[in-house]
Amino acid sequence: MYKIYKYIYNDFDWKTYLNNYEDLRNEGINTKEKALQHWNNHGKNEGRTYKNININKNKNININKNININKNINKNINNDFDWETYLDNYEDLRNIGINTKEKALQHWNNYGKNEGRTYKNINTLLSRNLFDYYINKYITNKSNHPMNIPINITNNNYDIYTTFDFNNISFVGNKDCKKLSRNDINILKKIKSFIIIIDFQQIGGGVSVFLNTIIKKYKNFNNLVIIRNYNNIYYVTINDEYLLFNYNETNIKHFLSNNINNISKIFVNHILGHNFNFLNYLFTLNKEITTITHDYSLIYKDPQNFFYDFKNENLINKNIFNINKFNKIITQNIKNLNIYNNHINDKNKIILSDLPDFKNSLNKIKTNNNKIIIGIIGTITKIKGIHILIYIYNYYKNKNNSNININIVVFGKCLDGTSTYTENITQQTYNTINELNELLIKYKPNLLLEISLWPETYSYTLTLSMITQLPILCLKKNIDCVVEDRLSRYNNSYYFTNIEEFDILLKTKKQDYFYTIDPYIYYNNFWDNYFIKS
Repeated sequence: MYKIYKYIYNDFDWKTYLNNYEDLRNEGINTKEKALQHWNNHGKNEGRTYKNININKNKNININKNININKNINKNINNDFDWETYLDNYEDLRNIGINTKEKALQHWNNYGKNEGRTYKNINTLLSRNLFDYYINKYITNKSNHPMNIPINITNNNYDIYTTFDFNNISFVGNKDCKKLSRNDINILKKIKSFIIIIDFQQIGGGVSVFLNTIIKKYKNFNNLVIIRNYNNIYYVTINDEYLLFNYNETNIKHFLSNNINNISKIFVNHILGHNFNFLNYLFTLNKEITTITHDYSLIYKDPQNFFYDFKNENLINKNIFNINKFNKIITQNIKNLNIYNNHINDKNKIILSDLPDFKNSLNKIKTNNNKIIIGIIGTITKIKGIHILIYIYNYYKNKNNSNININIVVFGKCLDGTSTYTENITQQTYNTINELNELLIKYKPNLLLEISLWPETYSYTLTLSMITQLPILCLKKNIDCVVEDRLSRYNNSYYFTNIEEFDILLKTKKQDYFYTIDPYIYYNNFWDNYFIKS
C-alpha cells in the first residue's frame, strides 16, 4: 500500500511539478495529493524535480542538494561508462541539471542501473543484450515458484445469467456525483439494507473497470454504498451517482456503527488510500467481509511488483494487516495462488471465479496493409513493459536492422516518464468498446503484443486482445502466471525471449484480418448470487 505522507516536503510545489511533466498530467495526476503521492513513490527516484526546470537549467543550479557526490564512485562503475551518451539518451536527466560526468555517474549508481537505463547508444545496443537484461531482471526462474494449489477451492466457471451492453458506457466510474442536500441524506434511513464497498481513489485501471461493471448492473437489484479515502477524508456515494457526504475517520466509523443493522455485507474492492486502522475496524462490525485479488496490495506494500520483487520479504506488510481476516477471498485465476497461497491459512476461504467480462467477437475485418501494424492495448507503463516497447520501436527504426516497414499503435497511451522515446509511437485512447472498435478498424493491426513485467492477476486488455483473434506475441514470463495460463487456451499466441525470435514471429505470424469486439459483458452466477442476494 502506498504511504503517501511518510515523507512530507514543506517546499513541495505540486503545480510546478505537474507543469514540468506532461506525462503526469496526461495520467490524470491533477491534485496536490496525487502529485505528492507520485513524487514520494516514483518521482524522486526517477530524478524528477518540483522546482521550475527552465529556471534551474538556465542558472545551472544543482537541484538535488541533499546528495553528496561520492569521490570514490568510480570504484563501482565500469571503465567504459560513457557519461555523454548517458545524458544524450535521457532528456529528463538533462532537464534537472545533470550536466557533468560526476553527476551522471552519481545518478547511474544511485538510480539509473536499477531503472534499466543504459550508457550505451540506445539505437545501436546489441539486441540480445537488452532483452536478456529485462528477462533476467524482471522475470524470475520458474523453479523459484513451485505450484502449491489447493484442490478444495470453490470454482465458478462461466454460467451466464445475463449480459450487459457496454457499447457506450465509459470504463471509469462517474466521478461527478450529484451531491445530496441535508434532507436527502436521510435517504439511507429509508433503505432497508445495502452493501458497503470499500474502494480506492478513482484512478482507472482494471480495478475501476471491475467496479464499474458491478455498479452498472447490480444497482438495479441492490443499494451499493461506496467508501473512498481522499487525503484522510472519506467520501461516501450511493451507486457512484449520489455523494452523501465526506467524513473524517471518526465520523465514518460513527456512520457505519449507526447503520450497522442495514449493512448486509462488506465488499473490499481495493485498499489503496485507506489506513490500516480503518480497515481493521471493519472487522469489528461482525459482518461478512469479502475481498478480491485485483493485485497484491493485500499483502505487499506496493500493489504492482515486478516478478523478481516477490522474493523480497521486506516488501510484505507484516504485522499491519492480515489477509486471513476476510471471510471470503475471490481470485480471478488459479495461478494467482502461486503468490497468495503462501499467505492464506484457510484455503476454504478461496473462491475461484471469472470476472464479468467481454466474451465474443463481432465483425470480421480484412486488412491489406503496406506495413506491418503492431498493436498493443492499454496504458503501457514501466511495469507493463514500456522499455521493451521502446526497444522494439528503435530496433525497427534503424533500417539496418530489418528490411521491413512497421508501425506501432498503442490503443491507449504510453507513460514512460518522458515523451522522448514514445512521441513517435502512435497513441490513441478510447473510453468505450465502440471507440476501440473504430480505432481497430482505422489502424488495422496485423498482430498484438503482451509484454507485461509483473504477474497480472487477470488483465482485461488481454481479454480484448484475444477477442480480436489476432496473433498475440507474448514476452516469455518463465513462471506459472495468469497471462501464460490464459494464453494456453488461445491457439494464436506465440512467445519470444529476444528480438531475433520476435523478428521471426513478426514476419511469419502477421495476419490480414481481425474481429471487432462484441460490447456485451457476461456475468456468471457467482456475481449474481453475491450482489443480488443479500
